[in-house]
Amino acid sequence: MIAPRLPFDRVLYVARIGAEVTKIGSAGPRRVADRIRALSSQHKTGITVVALVPSTFQHETEAVRRFAALAVAGRREYFRDDGSIAAWVATL
Repeated sequence: MIAPRLPFDRVLYVARIGAEVTKIGSAGPRRVADRIRALSSQHKTGITVVALVPSTFQHETEAVRRFAALAVAGRREYFRDDGSIAAWVATL
């Protein structure tokens, strides 16, 4: 028997990097732990995962667009949080 396809095929994650930057990304459910480990090794300031939410690629795209004005130069998924990302995370 083949399991039915779930409507959510990704995991949206939000991670604080150091004290200043928030990363919004997504990965397949089996790859999210690998992605978090990779972020940890890339950012020696340390990371804190603040949200893991079942999602689709479209959800990530919408979140990135929503906070585009807060994007760190040259980093599409990295943002300086003025409080609006934290408020959004609280609704997830």
